Amino acid sequence: MAEHSADDLSVGERLEHVHGGPLAWTLVVLICAGFVVGGIGLIEATPWLFYLGVGVVAVATIVGWLTHSLSEATTSVTPIRSARELSNSPENPAHS
Repeated sequence: MAEHSADDLSVGERLEHVHGGPLAWTLVVLICAGFVVGGIGLIEATPWLFYLGVGVVAVATIVGWLTHSLSEATTSVTPIRSARELSNSPENPAHS
Protein backbone atom coordinates (compact mmCIF):
# COMPACT_ATOMS: atom_id res chain seq x y z
CA MET A 1 0.00 0.00 0.00
CA ALA A 2 1.43 3.37 -1.01
CA GLU A 3 2.07 5.95 1.68
CA HIS A 4 1.13 9.56 0.99
CA SER A 5 3.51 12.37 1.75
CA ALA A 6 2.39 15.62 3.39
CA ASP A 7 2.48 17.26 -0.06
CA ASP A 8 -0.25 14.90 -1.31
CA LEU A 9 -2.72 16.06 1.31
CA SER A 10 -5.38 18.60 0.47
CA VAL A 11 -5.47 21.91 2.32
CA GLY A 12 -8.42 20.70 4.38
CA GLU A 13 -6.59 17.54 5.41
CA ARG A 14 -3.43 19.45 6.33
CA LEU A 15 -5.28 21.99 8.45
CA GLU A 16 -7.78 19.45 9.79
CA HIS A 17 -10.68 21.67 8.73
CA VAL A 18 -14.01 20.65 10.16
CA HIS A 19 -17.16 21.71 8.35
CA GLY A 20 -19.99 23.19 10.40
CA GLY A 21 -22.46 20.93 12.11
CA PRO A 22 -26.24 21.05 12.00
CA LEU A 23 -26.45 23.78 14.65
CA ALA A 24 -24.09 26.04 12.68
CA TRP A 25 -26.08 25.61 9.48
CA THR A 26 -29.35 26.21 11.34
CA LEU A 27 -27.95 29.49 12.65
CA VAL A 28 -26.83 30.48 9.15
CA VAL A 29 -30.34 29.86 7.83
CA LEU A 30 -31.85 31.84 10.73
CA ILE A 31 -29.52 34.79 10.10
CA CYS A 32 -30.37 34.79 6.39
CA ALA A 33 -34.09 34.58 7.19
CA GLY A 34 -33.71 37.47 9.64
CA PHE A 35 -32.10 39.60 6.93
CA VAL A 36 -34.92 38.77 4.52
CA VAL A 37 -37.63 39.52 7.09
CA GLY A 38 -35.89 42.76 8.10
CA GLY A 39 -35.53 43.76 4.44
CA ILE A 40 -39.20 43.13 3.76
CA GLY A 41 -40.10 45.16 6.84
CA LEU A 42 -37.89 47.99 5.64
CA ILE A 43 -39.37 47.96 2.14
CA GLU A 44 -42.96 47.73 3.40
CA ALA A 45 -42.29 50.43 6.04
CA THR A 46 -43.43 48.08 8.81
CA PRO A 47 -41.25 48.86 11.84
CA TRP A 48 -42.28 45.80 13.88
CA LEU A 49 -41.34 43.45 11.01
CA PHE A 50 -38.01 45.22 10.52
CA TYR A 51 -37.16 44.95 14.23
CA LEU A 52 -38.27 41.32 14.29
CA GLY A 53 -35.70 40.59 11.56
CA VAL A 54 -33.03 42.54 13.44
CA GLY A 55 -33.84 40.58 16.61
CA VAL A 56 -33.61 37.22 14.83
CA VAL A 57 -30.21 38.16 13.37
CA ALA A 58 -28.95 39.40 16.76
CA VAL A 59 -30.09 36.34 18.71
CA ALA A 60 -28.76 33.86 16.13
CA THR A 61 -25.41 35.70 16.02
CA ILE A 62 -25.06 35.65 19.81
CA VAL A 63 -25.96 31.95 19.96
CA GLY A 64 -23.38 31.28 17.22
CA TRP A 65 -20.66 33.12 19.14
CA LEU A 66 -21.49 31.26 22.33
CA THR A 67 -21.53 27.82 20.73
CA HIS A 68 -18.30 28.57 18.87
CA SER A 69 -16.50 29.69 22.03
CA LEU A 70 -17.75 26.65 23.93
CA SER A 71 -16.65 24.26 21.18
CA GLU A 72 -13.16 25.83 21.06
CA ALA A 73 -12.78 25.41 24.81
CA THR A 74 -13.51 21.66 24.61
CA THR A 75 -11.59 20.86 21.42
CA SER A 76 -7.92 19.98 21.43
CA VAL A 77 -5.92 20.85 18.33
CA THR A 78 -3.23 18.52 17.03
CA PRO A 79 -0.21 20.44 15.75
CA ILE A 80 0.57 20.15 12.06
CA ARG A 81 3.69 18.10 11.42
CA SER A 82 6.07 19.04 8.65
CA ALA A 83 7.01 16.67 5.83
CA ARG A 84 10.46 16.23 7.39
CA GLU A 85 8.94 15.20 10.72
CA LEU A 86 6.63 12.76 8.93
CA SER A 87 9.47 11.17 6.94
CA ASN A 88 11.69 10.78 10.05
CA SER A 89 8.86 9.43 12.18
CA PRO A 90 9.26 5.89 13.59
CA GLU A 91 5.67 5.29 12.45
CA ASN A 92 6.80 5.63 8.82
CA PRO A 93 7.66 2.16 7.39
CA ALA A 94 10.14 3.70 4.92
CA HIS A 95 12.21 4.94 7.87
CA SER A 96 12.86 1.42 9.21
